Amino acid sequence: MTSHKAYDQPTKVEAVDGEVTLNGPDGIGVSMTPTAAAITGGRLNKAAVEAAAQSGLKSMEEDDEDDADSAAPLARQVDGG
Repeated sequence: MTSHKAYDQPTKVEAVDGEVTLNGPDGIGVSMTPTAAAITGGRLNKAAVEAAAQSGLKSMEEDDEDDADSAAPLARQVDGG
């Protein structure tokens, strides 16, 4: 199995010319249709809750104040609320 380090910085996400672009660490870049991005977002949220539970994480804090509202549902799920 290949070893890897999970990135601890959120990916930058923008709407550009009718597409959703993701720009992450190490030059990772992806462009999606709005539908694919919406489905992926839901899958990311679900997997984040599962991973947090697996690691015993009791709460999640959002460092970026602009994204605090988008992290709130996830934090509630992790906290069991």
